[in-house]
Amino acid sequence: MTRYNLSTPRESKDGKTYWTKIGSAWPTKDGQGFSIVLDALPLNGKLLMSLPKDKSEYDQTPHNEAKANGYQPQLIPDDDIPF
Repeated sequence: MTRYNLSTPRESKDGKTYWTKIGSAWPTKDGQGFSIVLDALPLNGKLLMSLPKDKSEYDQTPHNEAKANGYQPQLIPDDDIPF
């Protein structure tokens, strides 16, 4: 299964753009969408989804990689939280 990197751009003082990886995405089993895991939020609202540059990263399944990184899905409480 193909894994994608999620990155956000940031501008340096010298005018160059640097990309920071903030998560990963995988196609869903039915191929109609993506499962997305964000490690950070893009504060500028910009997000790029791209294939990893290292081919060895392509064949990792989301379950194995998520488990290896200690990812545990959490349920959202069913109460009203004012923001």
